[in-house]
Amino acid sequence: MSNLVVDRADLWPVGTVVSAYPGTVGRGDVVTDSATVASNGTLTLTALTDGARYVLRGDNGGEIAVRKASVYAAPQTWPWKSRVVERRTAMGTS
Repeated sequence: MSNLVVDRADLWPVGTVVSAYPGTVGRGDVVTDSATVASNGTLTLTALTDGARYVLRGDNGGEIAVRKASVYAAPQTWPWKSRVVERRTAMGTS
């Protein structure tokens, strides 16, 4: 398991409960983890799987604020050329 710390008080104010949904769409009833934004504006999710992608959703005063996130055990480095190929493949333009 990995921790993900998010510092986006502009999206989710202090006290907002934010949930992590598996995948890249963020729909469904399966919540992997959820946490409340701390008084310093950070959100710490602790039950996320290394290498997995998540959609973070939280109610910001009646509006749902959504952000995508990937969790890695260690920082990843992406050579420029392989990153371009990966993005084009994901977009279906390769």
